[in-house]
Amino acid sequence: MKAKKIQDAVLIGEWKEVNGTELDGKGLDGIVLSGMETAFGVTNANGERYTREALDKFVQDYFVANDLNVPLTLMHGERFEDIIGKVLSIDVTDEGFKILAYIPKTAPRYEAVKAFLQEGILQGFSKDGWATGFEEKEDEEGSTFFEISELALTAVSLVTTPANALTFDSVKVTNATKFHKQYPTDEYKEFFN
Repeated sequence: MKAKKIQDAVLIGEWKEVNGTELDGKGLDGIVLSGMETAFGVTNANGERYTREALDKFVQDYFVANDLNVPLTLMHGERFEDIIGKVLSIDVTDEGFKILAYIPKTAPRYEAVKAFLQEGILQGFSKDGWATGFEEKEDEEGSTFFEISELALTAVSLVTTPANALTFDSVKVTNATKFHKQYPTDEYKEFFN
């Protein structure tokens, strides 16, 4: 089966700027974004639906096992200047994927990104990658969609035109990149109300 390129997104609701917030003995200075990504059981604007297990294998085997961060990019860019931060955690909830991301003040174009968030120009939280496990299916109305069962996630991106319409929840700060199959875990319960 040939891999299907994925660029999927959700609307940004809340974000906040932090200055010196402690995390693992280090101060975070920058912007923190948190929210739901990819609602389960809903076909997005790209004609895709995701299973709860879609991120499990790749995120666990590549990012977590190798102690790597999921990059946060701008507008699906692949240049050095387009890397603006990292994903701090991904939680699999009953509703969808919940992502917490961080943009340090040292990131290229930090002030422009902040201004675009304030003005609502950057409107979406989006994932990049390749579907390595998927099946074409039909919904109750007879419309076809791709059910993505396995995704090789390469980055999460801030975009102007998102594919989904899920708003961000309240912003909270958590630990370095983590992947949680159960939601919420006791360790992170305080960060995700």
